[in-house]
Amino acid sequence: MARDYEAANGLHPQGHTALAMTLMELTEPPVSTAEIAAAPEEFLHVYPNTQQVHAKCGSFYVAMKGGHNGESHNHNDVGQFVFGVGGRLAVADLGTATYTRETFGARRYENWIQNGFGHNPPVFDGVPQSPGREFRAGKFEVAGTPGNFTVACDLTPAYPAELGLIRCERMLRFDGRRLTVTDSWRANRPLSCSVRLFHEGDGANISCTGGKVATGKLPLEDSNLRSAWGDAVGETLISAPATAEGKITYTIEG
Repeated sequence: MARDYEAANGLHPQGHTALAMTLMELTEPPVSTAEIAAAPEEFLHVYPNTQQVHAKCGSFYVAMKGGHNGESHNHNDVGQFVFGVGGRLAVADLGTATYTRETFGARRYENWIQNGFGHNPPVFDGVPQSPGREFRAGKFEVAGTPGNFTVACDLTPAYPAELGLIRCERMLRFDGRRLTVTDSWRANRPLSCSVRLFHEGDGANISCTGGKVATGKLPLEDSNLRSAWGDAVGETLISAPATAEGKITYTIEG
């Protein structure tokens, strides 16, 4: 029945995987032209309890999260951000892969899309963030206006102690057109650092200091990801050599 209503009402077909979502969608009245016209061109919403920020400035959209790695349906992604430009995601969050038996068991984080390799917070010496509520963000501070704001997030507690991180901070700056991200760290031993960004379409214009930039395409094998993004997504890998104290700064333009 839900599939029949989808076809009759022009809804996005999803009844085969999410019947409850389809039924909820059927009860929602369509968004009117007046409601669309009344949507604000600019906003900066900060949610301190969950450590999230969502901002819109004209055709630009920025969101970032802190939180912890024990959230409902968790991915290990403290510090994850997205950047939308003109309806396209210059930096994307890929979402979730197809649910399997392992998704709900001890092997959940063997799936790269749910661990740190499927997100854009830093990975040190090939070691991403750890799962569990204790692996979290520290401070999460937002200041400014929709067209000119900064976000500072302490990522240090999100990583396992054996890495020897003393400090790891992500600073995000949006100036109304460009998004600049600085990832800095200090440790009790040299650590290499890498950041992996995914893009809708061919990619994004990225400049970087403090690290090397490699761009390409990432083929997608999972059916759920392919249905959302197609056969592949753009991928940028930023890498920095091992050092006990380092910083990489990268600017993303649409």
